[in-house]
Amino acid sequence: MKKWILLTALIFCSLLTVQAVELEKWTYDGLINPFTSLGNVPSLTGTDSAFGTTTSGFLGALEASGYAFIANNANPPPSYSQSIFAPSYAGNTSGAYKISFDIPEASFAGTGTGKGQFGWGLRSNANGQDDCNVLFRYDNGEFQLVATDASGTKTPVTIATGSTLANLSVSMIFNLGSKGSLGSFAAFYQLEGGLPILIFPQQLALHDDFQIDEFVLQFDMTSPGFAWAANDVVFFDNLIFETVSSSITLTNIGQQISFIEDKGVFPGADTYEPGDILQVITENVNDSVIAATDVTTILTANSTAFSITSISSNAYPSINPNESFTGVFQVKVLAGAQDGSNTFSVINTIGAGN
Repeated sequence: MKKWILLTALIFCSLLTVQAVELEKWTYDGLINPFTSLGNVPSLTGTDSAFGTTTSGFLGALEASGYAFIANNANPPPSYSQSIFAPSYAGNTSGAYKISFDIPEASFAGTGTGKGQFGWGLRSNANGQDDCNVLFRYDNGEFQLVATDASGTKTPVTIATGSTLANLSVSMIFNLGSKGSLGSFAAFYQLEGGLPILIFPQQLALHDDFQIDEFVLQFDMTSPGFAWAANDVVFFDNLIFETVSSSITLTNIGQQISFIEDKGVFPGADTYEPGDILQVITENVNDSVIAATDVTTILTANSTAFSITSISSNAYPSINPNESFTGVFQVKVLAGAQDGSNTFSVINTIGAGN
């Protein structure tokens, strides 16, 4: 009699989960006018904060698309900086924070060999004006991310080539609890719905006296060294500034199943027989703002129905924030396996957190 199994009940291990609190949020949906200046689109959190001037045509939102945009039109300044100050976070010296935004579309067909950039970050006024940010840049046929931290501006990281780009998500983590240390500032991106990719792993740091004084938008269009062409545009959406937990959470996000030995069952089918041997690969991610050390991932199931053996060590000395990791297992179907659905559990254990 054939047996069939179904992976269900994916389990994650965590130390503590704290609900994020949105400090500022813009989605740019539901606008009344076809064009709205960005300065007239207040934050959805109730702070009534807005980025941009009330009359700017180079920073706006379009009702038809539900996106905001930045473009070289309507006589923009060569460079621009706009800050938001709110009592809910101005002057904060502790905690963990996240800035994230999406770029559904960017087009620099006219800019060619030129360069332009924009992005967000946080500014500390504890010792002058110290910025920690990530800017999205087009530079001569390359799309890049540029991070600035306590040590200055890093070498840009190229994430795509061409003159157009779509479906990019960017996020930054600011962990004031470890400011002054490498890893206290981190930046990630996702392209076309892929897994988050950490840029500059464990190499970015907040200034040792960093505090949150300003939430800052800035861009360079035609300032020295930049040449953002007229009408080239970047659309953005889902701009969120929020508090996040500084605890460790390791989450299972999926699995893959393949045959190692086939007892006459077609690969990819749902039916298996005793004696069939499968390979299961689990995909997991560190959903935290701090690194997790001594991570182990295991796969469990009814021991009378399945024999599970680790193919790789499935142990990791350190997993950085938003970094993914896998577990690879051999699963043998035993004679005790029952017809119907069977539950497999992915358990991620944590040795310590940095």
